[in-house]
Amino acid sequence: MSDNMKKFVTALLILAVYLIGGIIVYASTHETIPAGYVGYIYDRTANAKDDVIEGTSVLNSEKTGRIRINPITQDVLKYPTTIISKNWTRLEEGDNKVDMSMSIASSEGKNIDADIYISIRPTDIGKIIKSFGTKSFDSIIDNDIYGLAKGKLNGVTQEYSVYDVQANRTEIQQKAFDVLKTVLNDIYGVELIRFELGTLILPDDIQLKIDQKTEAQNEVELARLEREKQDEINAQIVDAQKAQSEKELLQRQTEADAAAYEVAKEAQAQIDAQKAKAEVAQIKRDEAEAEQKSKVEIARMQVEEAELKKKAELENQQTLTDSYFRDRELDIQEAAVKAINGSVKTIITSGDGEGYGGLFGIKEILASENE
Repeated sequence: MSDNMKKFVTALLILAVYLIGGIIVYASTHETIPAGYVGYIYDRTANAKDDVIEGTSVLNSEKTGRIRINPITQDVLKYPTTIISKNWTRLEEGDNKVDMSMSIASSEGKNIDADIYISIRPTDIGKIIKSFGTKSFDSIIDNDIYGLAKGKLNGVTQEYSVYDVQANRTEIQQKAFDVLKTVLNDIYGVELIRFELGTLILPDDIQLKIDQKTEAQNEVELARLEREKQDEINAQIVDAQKAQSEKELLQRQTEADAAAYEVAKEAQAQIDAQKAKAEVAQIKRDEAEAEQKSKVEIARMQVEEAELKKKAELENQQTLTDSYFRDRELDIQEAAVKAINGSVKTIITSGDGEGYGGLFGIKEILASENE
């Protein structure tokens, strides 16, 4: 190999060393904050004069994306901004995970293994850092929050008998949720989203007694259900018989109503016929009465007419008679006057009220003679 070639190879090696070194330096001095997380820089050289979270050496500045650090004195702490869920459950066959189920106690001191499902979300990074230091958030959940949750849950389950834990699962779960939620939020800056009890494993002797009790209760329940089923069948039979009786009663009632209707209809027809006859008789009586009244009225009018004719005749006769007797009276008066005094002139009036003048003259004559 020539000297020039050796120099070229040496230069390439040096360049490669520089490139590799640069990449290593860049990688060690830069950190990427993934999506859904925020970063805080822990600086071992920081003090109270720097802008740090109170009581810590963590710079009080939220970072995202690609950031630069001093790898000798600084580390990056990453915290999620989304909900984190954890399953603290017991090992199943074939699992290689760690058994995370909680061992809690009853009021009798009996241990119960419980599977727990929890979901949380960081809300105050300052409180988290002051409470848990520079631990990773996964470590905080699986150690600190796990222990806190176990203690709060254990405090609740100790209020219940081992025989009542299963039956009161929902109530126990809610009580533990309320207590743990308050502590995590107020002290540690973490919001509790979900806290649920999964499978509860009781001691074998307790579980056997509960199973026996449950079996007995199931038998009682089955007997009750069978009795209720039979009662329902009996009730259906009774209802069917009652429905049939009501149907027959309704039919008989309908037939009786129909017969009664026919009887009433016939009676009403007879009443209507009698009323019609009575109305016809009344009309005939009214017609006869009207005819009789008409005849009486005609007779009365004939009588009146006859009376009027008779009266007219009588008045006519009276007139003739009065005239005759008046004439005779005047003749007598005149003869009397002449007999008394032939020289007295006799005046005969028309009979309209002055007809007694002759008598007046006679009276005067008589009166003068008497003197």
